[in-house]
Amino acid sequence: MEYHTPSSFKDASQIAANATGVTRFLAGGTDVLVQLRSGLVLPDDLIDLKHISGTDEITATPEGGWRIG
Repeated sequence: MEYHTPSSFKDASQIAANATGVTRFLAGGTDVLVQLRSGLVLPDDLIDLKHISGTDEITATPEGGWRIG
């Protein structure tokens, strides 16, 4: 498993686009960590989004969607 800590969403999407196996994103981490510990999934690439500035901000958009960062 390769662990990635991109500093931007652009970097994270580039890593994901170049990945060839099972890829998981780590944000809050609870679902992925539970799956890892139980052996349900062993990703080839684990992309940690928590190091990207603004990922701790989620706001509603006027169109009814959500904006992260």
